[in-house]
Amino acid sequence: MTKRLLIKSYVKLILESAPSAEDAEAAGLGLYIAPKSSQKVYMLYDVAKLRELLEVDASPKKFSSCVYGVMFIKLRSQQVAREWGAKQVERSAAQQGYGPLLYDIAMELEGGLTPDRMSVSPAAEHVWDFYKDNRSDVEAKLLDDMNNPKTPTKQDDTGFLHDGGEESSLNYAYFIEGGTDAQTLIANHRGLARSVKNKFTSNDFDLMAINFFSKMYKH
Repeated sequence: MTKRLLIKSYVKLILESAPSAEDAEAAGLGLYIAPKSSQKVYMLYDVAKLRELLEVDASPKKFSSCVYGVMFIKLRSQQVAREWGAKQVERSAAQQGYGPLLYDIAMELEGGLTPDRMSVSPAAEHVWDFYKDNRSDVEAKLLDDMNNPKTPTKQDDTGFLHDGGEESSLNYAYFIEGGTDAQTLIANHRGLARSVKNKFTSNDFDLMAINFFSKMYKH
């Protein structure tokens, strides 16, 4: 078996055993969601652990240890084409198993997701492969190259098609309905945010997300 197939099989195993929203609720996680100037941030984190670190006045560098996963999504105003109304995932990182939960949550709340149109990591590509080939509850809609269109509609246009054409999972937009209910996770975050608003702001949550991503991808 080739290295690529080994990685794909490993990722599939992780995705099939990924924690559910109910698992995350039982673990006391919270979900922070915030739009910024060009991105929307999704962050799944341990509420009790962050509260504990704030109570002992821990160094801000330790806050990223509370994070289970982050995702940065491009806002509609920053996209150059319609892409079936889906939003582009620019970057994501997660502790083992929690990436799929974030994808499911964001796919539901954003009304569809599509891979970044310029660059996708091998690990992220395998996640999209799984959605295309193994998730019957997810609809994959083929995208069209806006610079060399094959269909008359503008709704499927995208700024760049990855190699592989229709075979590539990166050339689709993905949609799910009636999927993951994240309201309890959102409520968990809001409860903490209200109680610590005088010492921990939205900027601190954003920095926590950025630091986690940097730590996961540092070279």
